[in-house]
Amino acid sequence: MKLGSKPLAVLKSERAQAVAGLTLETSFLAFVALLFFSRKAADVALILLALSWMVRRFGCSPFFPSSRLRLPLLFFLISMLLSALFAEERSHSLTQLYSQVSKILVIFLGSWEYFRDEERYRRLFWVSTWVILLIGVDGLAQLVQGHDWIRGSELWRGRVTAHFASPTFFAYPFPLLAFSLSLWGERIGWWKRAGVGLAILTFLVSSFATQTRSVWIALALVLLFLFLSSSRKIPYLIGIGFVALALAVLPISSARDRLFSAANFLSEQRYQRILAWQISYRMFLSRPLLGKGLDFFDRYQRNEALQRPYLSPLLYEKLRKGGKGVVFPIYHPHSIYLELLASQGVVGMAAFLSILAVLIHSLWKGKRSPPLPFLGTSAALLSFLVLGAVGTSFYHPWSYGIFWLLAGMGMSLRGEE
Repeated sequence: MKLGSKPLAVLKSERAQAVAGLTLETSFLAFVALLFFSRKAADVALILLALSWMVRRFGCSPFFPSSRLRLPLLFFLISMLLSALFAEERSHSLTQLYSQVSKILVIFLGSWEYFRDEERYRRLFWVSTWVILLIGVDGLAQLVQGHDWIRGSELWRGRVTAHFASPTFFAYPFPLLAFSLSLWGERIGWWKRAGVGLAILTFLVSSFATQTRSVWIALALVLLFLFLSSSRKIPYLIGIGFVALALAVLPISSARDRLFSAANFLSEQRYQRILAWQISYRMFLSRPLLGKGLDFFDRYQRNEALQRPYLSPLLYEKLRKGGKGVVFPIYHPHSIYLELLASQGVVGMAAFLSILAVLIHSLWKGKRSPPLPFLGTSAALLSFLVLGAVGTSFYHPWSYGIFWLLAGMGMSLRGEE
């Protein structure tokens, strides 16, 4: 007992707790800053975040914080385990399970611990603003020079060669834009507001130039939400007008000979998405209870053989001949909801919806908190759910990293211990 109590006492000491707190804050912000630029560097930040979180919790009782999200989270993790165990590609699904569960827990518990201190909220908002600015600059550089500077589009690395970043890449960091938008409505100095505005403008122009349609749909809803919720309505009213102008007037890079209208905004890439949704839905019908297994769309080179049984022979021949901009095989279903159904079945979808119900309730109860974290988190969750219906993949770190960060923030806003 004496040998074991001494190291524990050292970890509980005031100095050790202070060092762990500083490491936790630094590693958490580094994870947010590096997530979209280097997965390996973000993983290193997660390791430091996990270690500092454990040291911090040694000074608290109980070690694991209690929350209403505990049971839904456990339900979701169990659904992932069952899907992996009964998957057709069991070895691949189990590998994905080990990788994703550890990251999910670290991101969720680390963000919860980080936001226990309200003074840290604004630091996250400024870090997210810098991330948005860098991604926007990277997109503009690709538009002008034909290649990227920052390698923000590493989603495509080694898989597809493209002059612009992946159109869906801009959808992944979009929830961070909600933080910057809510910061823009706060009472800050003009030079800070100019910096936030520049970051937002570069990100949106890059998204527009690379035809990231889902971003603009979600942006309109997020601005409307912030307009209705914030006491400072003028900035968001200007933003809504800017979005309306962009959808009605501005030309895009692939259609320089005509104006960009709401009709072709919705019609572009419809064949690709309909194909992805059709394949995902048929996968779900083949194994509706537990799904096909985790991250069924991950290994692009093997996907054609796995996805071909869910296409009619006539449609498969048409896809082989090409046309209408359709890429086959699909690399993700363009919908987190269909992806969850196809991968984890009804059980996984029920677990995910239970998590959303707790989060939404937590944010509603947290409305009396400072407006900056409440508005930013609520708008970010809204944008994640909107973009998730038509764009992002739930099993990519860019996507679930943001979602579980929002989950930790939601619990902090509720004030649970």
